[in-house]
Amino acid sequence: MMQIHYNLMYQSTCDAFGRRGVIPDAVAQEMGIVLMRSTTSNAFQNLMKHCFPNEMANVDVDSFLLNYSISNPMVNVALMSLQSVDDVDWTNAVSDNVDARLDLQAIYGR
Repeated sequence: MMQIHYNLMYQSTCDAFGRRGVIPDAVAQEMGIVLMRSTTSNAFQNLMKHCFPNEMANVDVDSFLLNYSISNPMVNVALMSLQSVDDVDWTNAVSDNVDARLDLQAIYGR
């Protein structure tokens, strides 16, 4: 089992173009992958709201980011900060919505 940093902004651990990085290497050795900072610890959200305040007002960036991270088929678990029952419900709703998963290989042209 490996706990590792991976999200939309931090992809060096799993290069989607060449299937290189420590995540593919760990999976090749039959290790499970546990993600931390799956939703960028608010870095991406803050950047987008700063640069595009009007456009981002009604965008659910957190759901997009979590879904992006767990759309990677090499990922087994995404750790989330669960401060309340609402956080648990939200996380479960996003993770249970498998129909919303992204085809990352198609997105990256692979």
